[in-house]
Amino acid sequence: MKITVTPRRDCTEERKRAEDMDRMDPEGGIFIPECLRGGDYRPEQCHKGTGYCWCVDTKTGKPIKAPVTQHEMPDCSKVASKNLKGIASNYCKTANYSVQDIIVDLAP
Repeated sequence: MKITVTPRRDCTEERKRAEDMDRMDPEGGIFIPECLRGGDYRPEQCHKGTGYCWCVDTKTGKPIKAPVTQHEMPDCSKVASKNLKGIASNYCKTANYSVQDIIVDLAP
């Protein structure tokens, strides 16, 4: 078994990368994340091109189960991020990784 851990990118890094891609292809419909101070993701994210909005985990930026809306902000205050449990999550908390950053390869 091989465990590969990749450091998570904070929102400001992802935003800069998306803005660079958007400058190269302004008609490409690139999603640009909204960030909070400190590098976390804003809980509500919207794609400016489509008008669709959704809730995300503020640490990872990954969508969480919640209604998707169009042309209005979803109420993400009532949606809790997954409660991480187990050894992997304890490791992630101390190493500043998210569980989604751990890829387990069970191939020999």
